[in-house]
Amino acid sequence: MKILYACNDLDYFKAHRWFLADAMSRKGWDVSLSVGGIPGSKYSHDTGELKIIPVNLDRHKLNVSSDVKLLADYVSQLRKEKPDVVHAMTIKPVLFMGVALMINRLLLGKKIKLVLTYPGLGKVFEPDPGLKAGIRKFIVSSLLKLSNTTLKPHATFENHVSMDELSSQGIVSSARASVVMGAGIDQKLFFAEEKTGNLKVLFASRLINAKGLGEYIEAVRQLKKKYPEVEFQVAGRAESDNPDAYDLQALKAHDRAGDIDYLGEFSPHDIAAVIRKSDIHVAPSKLQEGLPRVVLEAATCGCYIIATDHDMLRLFIKTGENGTLLKEVTVDTVCNALQVALNSPEHTRELGAETAGKMSKLPIFEENIIAHFEKLYQN
Repeated sequence: MKILYACNDLDYFKAHRWFLADAMSRKGWDVSLSVGGIPGSKYSHDTGELKIIPVNLDRHKLNVSSDVKLLADYVSQLRKEKPDVVHAMTIKPVLFMGVALMINRLLLGKKIKLVLTYPGLGKVFEPDPGLKAGIRKFIVSSLLKLSNTTLKPHATFENHVSMDELSSQGIVSSARASVVMGAGIDQKLFFAEEKTGNLKVLFASRLINAKGLGEYIEAVRQLKKKYPEVEFQVAGRAESDNPDAYDLQALKAHDRAGDIDYLGEFSPHDIAAVIRKSDIHVAPSKLQEGLPRVVLEAATCGCYIIATDHDMLRLFIKTGENGTLLKEVTVDTVCNALQVALNSPEHTRELGAETAGKMSKLPIFEENIIAHFEKLYQN
């Protein structure tokens, strides 16, 4: 059996799905990965039996010339690789691999099983009254509906809200859709350990405005004098090619001023040690995300969670009990939630330990995710 994975960015795939491809390879599958982001990849990884096929892919916008080239590349890859299963993840591969499979079926008559993963719905499906956004959404939705009708893929989501939204629009079939709890947590890296000393607050994410980094930094600046002993940290990758990127020089200026400690960028493996030593994790995202992996990792490591309200997070975070789920992301809401946690350090650590206990009973670990997708591939 042969499987072809399609993803927008190599660094993203390494952080979120490499273990899945590796597991399928170990089980005897012939595994290939079609992926963008090769030139900018900062993480080395032993590819083992995984064949990597680079493609040029603009993650942030539709571009006629580059997207036509991407589609042609996908059609060519399907002809050369001859996969039995294609697993496409993130919106561009989901969209264009679906079109490529329809072309492949029309030309060659071969039916290839398709599995789709929507980690989140992304900017295409975010509310935007603009004409350009409306046209983009119409085109994308129409192609996804056609793909759903023609190819009958199975779609996976990381929350029920996203699944229900696309199902109600006919973009996916509710009979061929399922929810998985995140992208899989590595229990060997993410676990609770004893925390001592001053409290450590961590914001770990891509350094973009939509992740709430600006609100977090301003809240910290307001709290710094009242809680001088607390370590307020930021860790994450700068995205210079992203139009929503947070100004890296401004972030470094805040570090020099003593507002925050900017720890820099970490590999998916090394960030685990940083999270394990943290007491409070702040994730005030304003994006339509699936289930934020870093929040699951932080909760598994016994962190007190402050995050944007999310239907799946309610399974293990209760506002006023073991964390705060923000109904809206503002400087004030982030600031107020932090003060609640900072006013009772020992109690906050106790609540974080309780959360870690809850996480151990949820299907969030790599073995759970592997089992779910292996079943989809084989059935």
